[in-house]
Amino acid sequence: MAPSEAVETSFNLPTSVLMTTSPAEMIRTSYVLFSDIEELRQVQIFQRDAVSELYSETRGVIKDAKSKVKLNAIAFGGFSGIPSFGRGAESLNLHSLGQILDGINVIMYISDPDVVYYLTKWVKFDAGDCALYVRLRPGFPAVSTAAALKAEVMNAFEAGAKGVDFYNYGWTHLRNLGWIKDALASARSG
Repeated sequence: MAPSEAVETSFNLPTSVLMTTSPAEMIRTSYVLFSDIEELRQVQIFQRDAVSELYSETRGVIKDAKSKVKLNAIAFGGFSGIPSFGRGAESLNLHSLGQILDGINVIMYISDPDVVYYLTKWVKFDAGDCALYVRLRPGFPAVSTAAALKAEVMNAFEAGAKGVDFYNYGWTHLRNLGWIKDALASARSG
């Protein structure tokens, strides 16, 4: 199969394949495609450079306008317990953007407190002194116990996050709102 056919095939998978293929297998497939096909690597490099340039130009406009607007970006930190993205997540060069942005918000699509720690540590290393905010999902399927949420929050702060926030409140059980309160109280006192 020619590289262009492999790319076309991989990006036109039927929904049934996407819904039944494990995240680990999708990640392995993506890794192979991006490491074996030079054209895909070049597209990804172009995307990262273009996004960094757009943020840089935006930073210049904000500065010229003497605005107090903060410039942040959202990046993804993993999916289904597997650290799948890392450097260049979603076409972002975090190393470059760390020098441009006021903050980076990393959405953690994971369910393992240790992975929250290591992904936060990696993004913090990659983004340098840029403020890092970790976004966690406080309910199913990412978190199933109060202890797990508390561990994720504590690990995010221990790994260098400036702040932690949460998403998908509409899908969050009321009991889990208490978990959030307790986890944040523990982080403040610990």
